[in-house]
Amino acid sequence: MELITIKKFIPPIIFLGAPFLVFLYINLQNNFLFNLLFIALACGWIYLSVEDISKLSVPTIPLYVISFMTIILAILQQQTLLSYLLILFMLVIIFTLILIANIVTKKNLMGSADYIVIGSLAFTLIPNLIGPWLLLSASLPLIGILLSQKKKSEKLPFIPYLTVSWMLISTINYH
Repeated sequence: MELITIKKFIPPIIFLGAPFLVFLYINLQNNFLFNLLFIALACGWIYLSVEDISKLSVPTIPLYVISFMTIILAILQQQTLLSYLLILFMLVIIFTLILIANIVTKKNLMGSADYIVIGSLAFTLIPNLIGPWLLLSASLPLIGILLSQKKKSEKLPFIPYLTVSWMLISTINYH
């Protein structure tokens, strides 16, 4: 591997690695088997994040498998039925607002994988943390745009921001 290629991946490794270490530390505290599943899932989302950063797209089959496993893990968390229904209702509102924004701007503001990621990861959180998670997910790229020399019209990978925010918010969600 060339040195230039390695240097290209240092910022994403730091960006994804630091929240992962916090996530790892919190999840290794107790309930070991369940938390190992959570950690493995976070590794899957990090893999998809790196793919999104490098190619601005993600492989379909791993996306579906990791999303399915995320939903299974969300079910194993055994939240109340009301919590799942509230999350579903919130997702319908969020996706409707994005659809309206797409119609108004006449652009696709998010890729189809982003919808799947949001839908999957949201069910692992308690309902009152979905808003802060999405707010953090949307704020991180804005900070990056302001600090970088990139054009504001350039496409951004959104899955890394969703993943990092999910790992950080999951530490708050930890019981």
